[in-house]
Parts: sequence; structure tokens; C-alpha cells
Amino acid sequence: RGNRFHNVLRSETAQGAPNNGIFFDQGSKGFLVENNLIYATSGEPIRFNQCRKEWHTWGRNFFGMPRKVPGKRGAALGCDGQSAGFEVPHTTELDPLEITAEAWIRRRRFAAHGDRRRWVINKNDDEWTDGHWALMVNDSKAGAYLNIGGGRENSFEAWSEEGVLKLGTWQHLAVTYDGKDLRVYTDGKEVACTAINRARVPGTLPLAIGRRQDAYNSFLGAIDEAVVYAGALSPPQILARARADGAPPLASLPVVGQWDFESLDDKTDQLQQVEKSAGLEPRFRKRMNK
Repeated sequence: RGNRFHNVLRSETAQGAPNNGIFFDQGSKGFLVENNLIYATSGEPIRFNQCRKEWHTWGRNFFGMPRKVPGKRGAALGCDGQSAGFEVPHTTELDPLEITAEAWIRRRRFAAHGDRRRWVINKNDDEWTDGHWALMVNDSKAGAYLNIGGGRENSFEAWSEEGVLKLGTWQHLAVTYDGKDLRVYTDGKEVACTAINRARVPGTLPLAIGRRQDAYNSFLGAIDEAVVYAGALSPPQILARARADGAPPLASLPVVGQWDFESLDDKTDQLQQVEKSAGLEPRFRKRMNK
């Protein structure tokens, strides 16, 4: 507890396992993990080998150091592809039975190695966890996950064809689930659909933007104007949202969560705030002038 781990980096061409903040190896069990600050690591902040997260006790920890970058409209969430992300505490409103999630994204490059999937907006751990929902990218494909029932066998997904996502340009992504079909949209156009026909069961874990909720991996690029709605918006409504060019949703739409990232502080202020929240002594900073 009370550790600060950061800038544990690695060349993308290096062989072997990634570098992490904390690594539980060989069946480790029974640790208490709390009040740690981990950011700018080449792999996920926490890694497990022959053990699982639930074998340990978890307190308040802080993973990733998001930053403000130019957005589709004003400022955006800048994600470093390593550990940064934006987490929102669980509320029942963020887990409606029928749901829409949307965001504008601008990608710097595709993943260079390993698992090439990246989570844009998601909630409730991972795709094998009951209640997990996610808006996704995988190189040039857009997609979504929805788990109803728990386990791999109850993990549903919908993916577009390759080529719908481009680098270096802002694009609108959306996912909807109406109790029947899981649909994915890019720039207002439906690009994937999977029939499920099940009532989803809400989860109780946080919502994350810019990384998978359990910090498995992180998005590289910028995310702006993220919104969650109670209910599945219709195709004309999704098209209207894409054509709105980043403008806030109309008051008539059932918004339950909205993040424009205008209030993100600069990185130094964020670090000081997180250090204070974690109970850490302020990091020693020395400016060298030559």
C-alpha cells in the first residue's frame, strides 16, 4: 500500500511479457492492495500469473493519468495506450436494461502487438463478466460486447468489417442494445448487428472510458463527447448524433451520463490531486537549469 509506480516503459518491439506496476506471480494469494498510484506502464497496471484478482483484497487504488488534449469540440481525454483512463463510480442509472453509448474518437495508430482490441467505453470488468457492456475498436474495425449470464459462453459481440475506422481523423462511434439486437454504428451508419434476444442483468462495477474497466489494456488516442443513454436510440437518432458534430445531446434524449472532458486539469494538477487522495507524500520535484 501507499506506493507510486510510474514510467515503467518498454519498446514495442521487445520480446516477452509487458512491464507492469505490480505483478502477482505463481499463485500469489491474500494480499491487501490499497492506496497505490500506478500510471505510464507499458502493460496493464496489475498483472496476474497463475492467480486471479479476486484472490486478493482491494482498497482504493488509482490507475492511469489521463490528460487533456484538443478534442472534437473543445477538450478531449488523451489516452496514452499504457495505463491512462477515466473511471466513473457505479450508479444504477449507468446500467439500464436497454442502453446506448456513444463517443467521438481520434486514433494515433493501431496496436502494434498482442491483443489489438481496445475498449472505448465499458462497464463491469471484462467481456466474460455478467453485465459487461462495451463499445470497442480492433484496428480498423468497430465493435461491441455484451455479456448476459456470465462466462465465455454468454459473451456476445458484434464487429464491423475491416476498414471502417481510420487513423488521424475524428469519427463517431455508438452501440445500442434494445433487449433484442446488439448494434454498432460508425459515423451514423450501422456497421454490425448481432441478435441476442435476452434481458440483460445490470452490474455493480464502475464505468471506464479509455481502457477496459479492469485495466487490462488502454486506448491510444483521444476520446471526446462520451454519452450513455437509458434506452436504445433509433437509427435516425444515431445518425442525427453523428451529424451533430460533437454538440451536446438534445434535452429530449434520455441521457444518464455525459463527459465532455472540459474540466480535466492539467497533468501536474491531476498528479497532485491523486497523490493527495492516495495519501502519498508529494513527489519531490527539482527543476534543473543549465
